[in-house]
Amino acid sequence: MKVALIAEWPNCGTDHVMHTIQETIAPKGIEADIFNVHKLDEVDLTKYDVVHFGFYDYCRALKANNYPAVITANVWHMSFANETDKAILDKYNIDQLIVDDVMTLQQLGLLGFTNVTKIPMPINPNKFPHLEEPNTEFTVGVFCNNYWYKNPEKVISAAKLAGIACHATVMDENRTSYNLDPIKDIYSKVHILASGTFVDTNSLPLREALLCGRPVLSTQSDGMGRVLRDGVNGYWYNGSITDLAEKMLLCKENYTMLAEGARNTVFESVDDIANSYINMWEKIVQ
Repeated sequence: MKVALIAEWPNCGTDHVMHTIQETIAPKGIEADIFNVHKLDEVDLTKYDVVHFGFYDYCRALKANNYPAVITANVWHMSFANETDKAILDKYNIDQLIVDDVMTLQQLGLLGFTNVTKIPMPINPNKFPHLEEPNTEFTVGVFCNNYWYKNPEKVISAAKLAGIACHATVMDENRTSYNLDPIKDIYSKVHILASGTFVDTNSLPLREALLCGRPVLSTQSDGMGRVLRDGVNGYWYNGSITDLAEKMLLCKENYTMLAEGARNTVFESVDDIANSYINMWEKIVQ
């Protein structure tokens, strides 16, 4: 089975995600090539069994003469899905959609889509080495400033309530597979990482933090179901500032145990996620 992975670069994290998929399925004998969505006119997609788009909207780049046999696509952040989204999905006859969280799954269901698979965000553990514990006061980190990382105020308020230092960082939107050093530098400055929103379906930073040995705090709506294990590598919280503050203090109290469990749990999920993509593609191709 040959797979074409379609990403967008620069200025988009799908490049990072598609390279990760390529790297994690390669050991399983699946050949995959990555192409820039802006240069699909130069590619003969008919040579591939599956064409997988890093974002469903990239399907607009398909031309009538290079439709593949099977089209699959990731769908991120469909919390505000509407008829325009449905028109795009219908027009390009996508065989299977892949979502990262229950909320997006429900939204697509309301739009009438049944060909949807829930698979967590993939990640390559080799790109994120275990980091030593910061030699500073106990600090919680949170990303902020753009659509992907909303409600940093909730994390900042919870940290203040718990009496814990907070490091709020503007996330660089130009995430690529080739320059992750600034991201890792952020994780080196905090003890734990928290998500402050119910609508953040992209759990990549939380997985990266876990690989660096940083426990995480999250609501149960952002695609962390296969990775976050309550009391093992972090804690779920119910969305309130009070509960988040309490879980920050639990992380501080149990930090050594949680940090030890952080990296191992992501490693265990990598093979599972790669198999999920392969099994989905093989089932459709057959």
